[in-house]
Amino acid sequence: MKNRFFLLAFGGLMLPLFFSSCYERQEGCTDFNAVNFNASADDNCCCNYPEFSFQLQHRFGPDSVRFFTDSVYTLDNGLEVNILFLELLASNFFLEQESGERQMVENTLEFSSVDGISCPCTDDLFIIDPNSFNATPGEISRPWTYTGLGFSSGTPEEWQVLTPDDFEDVYPLAQDERYDAEAMDFYSLRAVIAFPNATSEPVEINIPAWRSSLFFEENLSLQTAENFSVILRINYKTWLGGLNAGNVSEDTLVDLFTNNLEDALELILN
Repeated sequence: MKNRFFLLAFGGLMLPLFFSSCYERQEGCTDFNAVNFNASADDNCCCNYPEFSFQLQHRFGPDSVRFFTDSVYTLDNGLEVNILFLELLASNFFLEQESGERQMVENTLEFSSVDGISCPCTDDLFIIDPNSFNATPGEISRPWTYTGLGFSSGTPEEWQVLTPDDFEDVYPLAQDERYDAEAMDFYSLRAVIAFPNATSEPVEINIPAWRSSLFFEENLSLQTAENFSVILRINYKTWLGGLNAGNVSEDTLVDLFTNNLEDALELILN
């Protein structure tokens, strides 16, 4: 009887140890705010968060006038313009709380072999061009009611030590035409503009190292594990405001594009 009791007691002690030794810890996302939250995961990894995106609306003047590249439009002074190509790089995206605290995106890039840059680096680059209707700065991990958002034209300043060779082939900055080897920086804005009723040839614009900050003071309420999108309307007539037949030079266009950008953008909540 004593032996039987001993065996039962011994077996009872060993049973939890047996099951404990067979249990394998599960990796998964343990962040409730993530879209791939896994309640049964033990070790946190691989979280994917909701995307914040801009729906781009390209307009020329009134809201109803859709803007297209390689189409002729008339400014208020009668000057005809034809934007053959335009591309604006933007980065340094953030959402701002009422306290002033800023929420950046979660996406990162690693440049471990490049001197002079500390990584992982926030990857919030997006591109505004007339032929794209969506731009995504990245994933936001913290749902909140924010009082505004901001971003800058151009690439992050700390990326000035990088070249196209430092990026994967699929990344936008891997293309050589987006890099100014002389300035050792990426172009913030590129454009080609023609003037059908003027004698001048099309003017090509390339602006490196232009990092202008923009901020939109709007209340945005982000929900847990839900993608969020706002409308960013670009008014190309406003962007070219002040241009006339007597000042269609490259320098004048650079001044217009840099000085008029903020007035040419409007944020609209869905």
